[in-house]
Amino acid sequence: MFKFYPAILFCLFCSALMAAYDPYETYSMTTMDGYLVRNDGENIRSYYNQQSEDQRCTRPLAKEFQRYKESLKSFYQWDTALNYSLALGLGATLANTSCDENFQTWYQDHTRSSGTDDWSRIFKTFGEGSFMIPAYFATSFAYRYLDEYWNLKAGSGKNIGEWASRSSRAVLVGFPPLLVGQLMVGASRPGENPWGSQWRPFNDNNGISGHAFVGAIPFITAAQMTDQFWLKSIFYFGSTLTAWSRVNDDAHFLSQAILGWYLAYLSCRAVTRTENPNFGRGLTVFPLVTMDTVGVGVMYRR
Repeated sequence: MFKFYPAILFCLFCSALMAAYDPYETYSMTTMDGYLVRNDGENIRSYYNQQSEDQRCTRPLAKEFQRYKESLKSFYQWDTALNYSLALGLGATLANTSCDENFQTWYQDHTRSSGTDDWSRIFKTFGEGSFMIPAYFATSFAYRYLDEYWNLKAGSGKNIGEWASRSSRAVLVGFPPLLVGQLMVGASRPGENPWGSQWRPFNDNNGISGHAFVGAIPFITAAQMTDQFWLKSIFYFGSTLTAWSRVNDDAHFLSQAILGWYLAYLSCRAVTRTENPNFGRGLTVFPLVTMDTVGVGVMYRR
C-alpha cells in the first residue's frame, strides 16, 4: 500500500490544480506588451492565441529556468556556507565521538517499537526521491503551462503549483552539495562498517541522509509560504519526521539525519528569498570581537 502513496498524493495535487481552473472568471492581466486587459476568459485566450506557438511552449520553461538560476545565486552565498559549516561542525562532534553510537543504541533499545515502525514507513515515503522528485517537477510544469495558457486564478491551484515549483527548485539547488557532502563525510550506516558514524572521506556515501533531505523539502517549503504561526509550526515539525524515520529504522545515525534536514532548510530558504527578498535569514554565524575576546556569534533572525 505504502509504495502507491506518492502516486495518490500526486493525483490529488493535479486534481486540485484542475479544480482551481475557471476559464470564464473575470480578472485583470498585464500582457507581454505592457497593456492591461480586463475581460472574460475568451478574450484573454484570444490574446494568447495571437502569440507564437513556439513562444507559448517555451516561455514556461524559460521562466522556470530563470527562477532556478536566481535560486542558485541565492544559495551559493557566504552566509549559506557559514551556516552549513556550523552544522557540519555539530555533525562532526556527534559522529566522531561516542554520541551518535550511544544515542542509536539507546533509541533502538528503549524507544523503537512496532508502533514507531508503522509511522516510520509512512514518513519515509516522503523521502523516496524516485517517487517524490518526479511528482514535484510534473506538478510544477503542469502549473506553469496551465498558468501560461489559462492564467489560473489566485487560490489553491496557484498555491499548489507555486509549492511544487519551489520544492523542485530546492531539490535542484541542494542536490549537488548533498552528493558532494555524502562523499566528503564518508560515514557509514549503523552496523555497516567498523568505523560506524566516524567520518572517513571517500570511504562511503551515507554521511548525510538523502531521505531526510528530500522528505523535509515539501514541509519546509509549505512552512515558508504561510504567515500563520500554527501552520508554520506544524509544517516545520512535519519536516523532521522523515529524518526521524531514518534513525528509527536504524538506517542513519542522528548526525546524518540532522545534516540532511538542515541542508533542505538552507535550500528552501534560498528559494524563498528569490520570491520574498525580505524573508528572514534564519540562523546566522558571524565573527565576534571585543577588547578581550575573539570568537564566533550565532544569531537567529526571523
